[in-house]
Amino acid sequence: MMYRLWRVGVILTPAIALHACDLGPLADGERLRLLNEAEARWSGSGIRSYNVQYTVSCFCRYRGAIDLTVVNGVIVRAHVRSESADAPPDNFKAIDSLFAFVRRELRDDPTHLRVTFDRVLGYPREIDWRTPENDAGGYIGADSLVPVMIR
Repeated sequence: MMYRLWRVGVILTPAIALHACDLGPLADGERLRLLNEAEARWSGSGIRSYNVQYTVSCFCRYRGAIDLTVVNGVIVRAHVRSESADAPPDNFKAIDSLFAFVRRELRDDPTHLRVTFDRVLGYPREIDWRTPENDAGGYIGADSLVPVMIR
């Protein structure tokens, strides 16, 4: 597949556009409203193919910096930098799936969830979920999202 960078002004905006809203200690209704607004911004962007760098910290096989290539909403490549090798893409979630993950965490254990969204595009920039009683939980950071056009 051939990829071209899709030059979008909002992607190249300085850091002032980042980290707009945070699902920290808010009432559940307010958290759901912010999540819905962020998801609408992401959907409205029309971005379905992109490269993004995840930072993953969890009790899981693949951690650290992971470069994902997503085509039409499906992860086609996951490169784990620390291993200088590719990992099975189904071990990771594309941006669309992160919203479903946040909804599930909001429903199941909202007291240990913190989410920060990109101000312009709405995608989750940071998801931090904890279950302190068994040291589970984790962190996913999404950074350096660059849309691509498929030709």
